[in-house]
Amino acid sequence: ANPAVLPSRIVDYFLVVSAVADVSKLGNTSPSLEALPTLPVVPSIQACYPEANTYADMALPELLAPFVFPRGLELSSVEKQPTFFTFVLTDVSGVKLYGATMHLHELLGPNEVLSELCLPSSFAPMLDAKALWPVVYVPKALVVLSHYPFFHLFREFLDSVYHISQSPSVLPLERYVINFISETPLPPQGLMEITLSLNPGRTLQITRPRKNQ
Repeated sequence: ANPAVLPSRIVDYFLVVSAVADVSKLGNTSPSLEALPTLPVVPSIQACYPEANTYADMALPELLAPFVFPRGLELSSVEKQPTFFTFVLTDVSGVKLYGATMHLHELLGPNEVLSELCLPSSFAPMLDAKALWPVVYVPKALVVLSHYPFFHLFREFLDSVYHISQSPSVLPLERYVINFISETPLPPQGLMEITLSLNPGRTLQITRPRKNQ
Protein backbone atom coordinates (compact mmCIF):
# COMPACT_ATOMS: atom_id res chain seq x y z
CA ALA A 1 0.00 0.00 0.00
CA ASN A 2 1.10 3.56 -0.65
CA PRO A 3 1.87 5.12 2.76
CA ALA A 4 0.12 8.32 1.61
CA VAL A 5 -3.06 6.51 0.53
CA LEU A 6 -4.35 4.05 3.09
CA PRO A 7 -7.26 1.71 2.28
CA SER A 8 -10.74 3.17 2.59
CA ARG A 9 -12.01 0.23 4.68
CA ILE A 10 -12.21 0.22 8.45
CA VAL A 11 -10.95 -3.37 8.80
CA ASP A 12 -8.83 -5.55 6.53
CA TYR A 13 -9.30 -9.02 8.00
CA PHE A 14 -11.00 -10.91 10.81
CA LEU A 15 -9.27 -14.14 11.77
CA VAL A 16 -9.58 -17.05 14.15
CA VAL A 17 -6.22 -18.48 15.22
CA SER A 18 -6.22 -21.68 17.22
CA ALA A 19 -3.90 -24.32 18.61
CA VAL A 20 -3.21 -27.42 16.54
CA ALA A 21 -1.00 -30.37 17.39
CA ASP A 22 2.69 -29.92 16.64
CA VAL A 23 3.04 -33.02 14.48
CA SER A 24 6.85 -32.71 14.41
CA LYS A 25 6.94 -33.35 18.18
CA LEU A 26 4.28 -36.06 18.46
CA GLY A 27 6.48 -39.02 17.67
CA ASN A 28 5.03 -42.36 16.65
CA THR A 29 2.92 -43.10 19.69
CA SER A 30 -0.38 -41.70 20.90
CA PRO A 31 -0.33 -39.88 24.23
CA SER A 32 -2.13 -41.19 27.26
CA LEU A 33 -5.31 -39.41 28.29
CA GLU A 34 -3.52 -38.05 31.35
CA ALA A 35 -0.89 -36.45 29.11
CA LEU A 36 -3.38 -34.89 26.67
CA PRO A 37 -3.36 -31.41 28.29
CA THR A 38 0.43 -31.30 27.80
CA LEU A 39 0.26 -32.16 24.10
CA PRO A 40 2.65 -29.88 22.13
CA VAL A 41 0.71 -27.39 20.01
CA VAL A 42 1.42 -24.50 17.63
CA PRO A 43 -0.78 -21.62 16.42
CA SER A 44 -2.58 -21.94 13.08
CA ILE A 45 -5.04 -19.70 11.22
CA GLN A 46 -8.34 -21.62 11.18
CA ALA A 47 -10.61 -18.99 9.62
CA CYS A 48 -10.15 -15.74 7.72
CA TYR A 49 -12.73 -13.24 6.50
CA PRO A 50 -12.58 -12.11 3.80
CA GLU A 51 -10.41 -14.78 2.21
CA ALA A 52 -6.67 -14.26 2.49
CA ASN A 53 -5.16 -12.01 -0.17
CA THR A 54 -8.56 -10.63 -1.17
CA TYR A 55 -7.10 -7.15 -1.49
CA ALA A 56 -4.57 -6.22 -4.16
CA ASP A 57 -3.20 -3.52 -1.87
CA MET A 58 -2.80 -5.71 1.19
CA ALA A 59 -1.71 -9.34 1.47
CA LEU A 60 -2.26 -11.21 4.68
CA PRO A 61 1.08 -10.96 6.56
CA GLU A 62 3.20 -14.08 6.60
CA LEU A 63 4.01 -15.63 9.97
CA LEU A 64 1.10 -13.77 11.53
CA ALA A 65 0.18 -16.53 13.99
CA PRO A 66 3.30 -16.10 16.19
CA PHE A 67 2.47 -12.40 16.66
CA VAL A 68 -0.99 -13.39 17.85
CA PHE A 69 0.56 -15.68 20.49
CA PRO A 70 3.88 -13.94 21.24
CA ARG A 71 4.44 -16.00 24.40
CA GLY A 72 3.59 -19.29 22.77
CA LEU A 73 0.55 -21.35 23.66
CA GLU A 74 -0.40 -24.58 25.36
CA LEU A 75 -3.46 -26.59 26.21
CA SER A 76 -4.86 -26.19 29.69
CA SER A 77 -6.80 -28.28 32.18
CA VAL A 78 -8.44 -25.14 33.63
CA GLU A 79 -10.51 -22.42 32.00
CA LYS A 80 -8.93 -18.97 31.73
CA GLN A 81 -10.63 -15.60 31.40
CA PRO A 82 -10.51 -13.85 28.00
CA THR A 83 -7.71 -11.30 27.63
CA PHE A 84 -7.14 -8.53 25.09
CA PHE A 85 -3.94 -7.09 23.64
CA THR A 86 -2.73 -5.21 20.58
CA PHE A 87 0.30 -5.30 18.31
CA VAL A 88 1.68 -3.28 15.40
CA LEU A 89 3.34 -4.61 12.25
CA THR A 90 5.33 -2.43 9.82
CA ASP A 91 5.96 -3.46 6.21
CA VAL A 92 8.99 -2.62 4.06
CA SER A 93 7.29 0.59 2.88
CA GLY A 94 6.83 1.83 6.44
CA VAL A 95 3.06 1.24 6.45
CA LYS A 96 1.73 0.22 9.84
CA LEU A 97 -0.81 -2.56 10.30
CA TYR A 98 -2.62 -2.67 13.64
CA GLY A 99 -3.71 -5.91 15.23
CA ALA A 100 -6.25 -6.37 18.01
CA THR A 101 -6.53 -9.78 19.62
CA MET A 102 -8.78 -11.46 22.17
CA HIS A 103 -7.42 -14.66 23.69
CA LEU A 104 -9.91 -17.18 25.02
CA HIS A 105 -10.05 -20.86 25.95
CA GLU A 106 -12.58 -23.31 24.55
CA LEU A 107 -13.48 -26.63 26.18
CA LEU A 108 -12.88 -29.67 23.98
CA GLY A 109 -15.03 -32.77 24.15
CA PRO A 110 -14.00 -36.29 23.11
CA ASN A 111 -15.61 -35.96 19.68
CA GLU A 112 -13.92 -32.62 19.00
CA VAL A 113 -10.31 -33.18 19.97
CA LEU A 114 -9.20 -34.94 16.76
CA SER A 115 -10.61 -32.34 14.39
CA GLU A 116 -9.96 -29.25 16.54
CA LEU A 117 -6.31 -30.14 17.16
CA CYS A 118 -5.79 -31.68 13.69
CA LEU A 119 -4.51 -34.90 15.22
CA PRO A 120 -3.59 -37.90 13.04
CA SER A 121 -6.16 -40.69 12.81
CA SER A 122 -3.83 -42.89 14.87
CA PHE A 123 -5.02 -40.94 17.91
CA ALA A 124 -8.61 -42.10 17.44
CA PRO A 125 -8.35 -44.97 19.99
CA MET A 126 -8.34 -42.32 22.73
CA LEU A 127 -12.01 -41.72 21.99
CA ASP A 128 -12.85 -45.18 23.34
CA ALA A 129 -12.00 -44.00 26.86
CA LYS A 130 -14.61 -41.22 27.12
CA ALA A 131 -15.40 -42.11 30.73
CA LEU A 132 -11.88 -41.09 31.71
CA TRP A 133 -11.72 -38.06 29.42
CA PRO A 134 -9.69 -35.22 30.96
CA VAL A 135 -10.73 -31.57 30.99
CA VAL A 136 -8.93 -29.90 28.09
CA TYR A 137 -9.19 -26.27 27.04
CA VAL A 138 -7.70 -25.13 23.74
CA PRO A 139 -6.43 -21.54 23.38
CA LYS A 140 -7.98 -19.52 20.56
CA ALA A 141 -7.59 -15.95 19.38
CA LEU A 142 -10.08 -13.66 17.65
CA VAL A 143 -8.10 -11.15 15.61
CA VAL A 144 -8.82 -7.92 13.75
CA LEU A 145 -6.26 -6.45 11.34
CA SER A 146 -6.60 -2.85 10.19
CA HIS A 147 -4.61 0.10 8.85
CA TYR A 148 -6.29 2.25 11.51
CA PRO A 149 -5.74 2.07 15.30
CA PHE A 150 -9.39 1.94 16.41
CA PHE A 151 -8.30 -0.19 19.37
CA HIS A 152 -11.29 0.64 21.58
CA LEU A 153 -13.69 -0.17 18.75
CA PHE A 154 -11.93 -3.44 17.97
CA ARG A 155 -11.99 -4.48 21.61
CA GLU A 156 -15.72 -3.84 21.81
CA PHE A 157 -16.29 -5.78 18.60
CA LEU A 158 -14.24 -8.79 19.70
CA ASP A 159 -15.90 -8.75 23.10
CA SER A 160 -19.30 -8.75 21.40
CA VAL A 161 -18.33 -11.62 19.11
CA TYR A 162 -17.22 -13.64 22.13
CA HIS A 163 -20.41 -13.01 24.11
CA ILE A 164 -22.66 -13.68 21.11
CA SER A 165 -20.88 -17.02 20.61
CA GLN A 166 -21.64 -17.97 24.22
CA SER A 167 -25.40 -17.38 24.10
CA PRO A 168 -28.38 -17.93 21.78
CA SER A 169 -28.67 -15.31 19.04
CA VAL A 170 -31.36 -14.42 16.53
CA LEU A 171 -28.72 -13.99 13.82
CA PRO A 172 -25.79 -16.29 13.07
CA LEU A 173 -22.43 -15.06 14.36
CA GLU A 174 -21.12 -14.73 10.81
CA ARG A 175 -23.74 -12.07 10.12
CA TYR A 176 -22.26 -9.81 12.82
CA VAL A 177 -18.76 -10.33 11.45
CA ILE A 178 -19.79 -9.53 7.87
CA ASN A 179 -21.67 -6.43 8.98
CA PHE A 180 -18.66 -5.05 10.82
CA ILE A 181 -15.95 -6.03 8.34
CA SER A 182 -17.69 -5.47 5.00
CA GLU A 183 -20.61 -3.12 5.64
CA THR A 184 -19.29 -0.55 8.14
CA PRO A 185 -17.80 2.41 6.24
CA LEU A 186 -14.66 4.26 7.23
CA PRO A 187 -15.80 7.73 8.40
CA PRO A 188 -14.28 10.75 6.64
CA GLN A 189 -11.75 12.69 8.70
CA GLY A 190 -13.48 15.12 11.04
CA LEU A 191 -16.68 15.32 8.99
CA MET A 192 -18.95 12.49 10.00
CA GLU A 193 -19.78 10.07 12.79
CA ILE A 194 -20.65 6.46 12.05
CA THR A 195 -22.98 4.67 14.47
CA LEU A 196 -22.46 0.92 14.81
CA SER A 197 -24.81 -1.44 16.64
CA LEU A 198 -22.76 -4.45 17.69
CA ASN A 199 -25.67 -6.21 19.35
CA PRO A 200 -28.90 -5.18 21.14
CA GLY A 201 -28.13 -2.48 23.68
CA ARG A 202 -24.54 -1.95 22.53
CA THR A 203 -23.91 0.97 20.18
CA LEU A 204 -20.62 2.67 19.31
CA GLN A 205 -19.79 5.90 17.54
CA ILE A 206 -16.84 5.87 15.14
CA THR A 207 -15.08 9.14 14.27
CA ARG A 208 -11.73 10.23 12.89
CA PRO A 209 -9.92 13.47 13.75
CA ARG A 210 -9.59 16.25 11.22
CA LYS A 211 -6.50 16.26 9.04
CA ASN A 212 -3.33 17.37 10.85
CA GLN A 213 -4.92 16.62 14.22
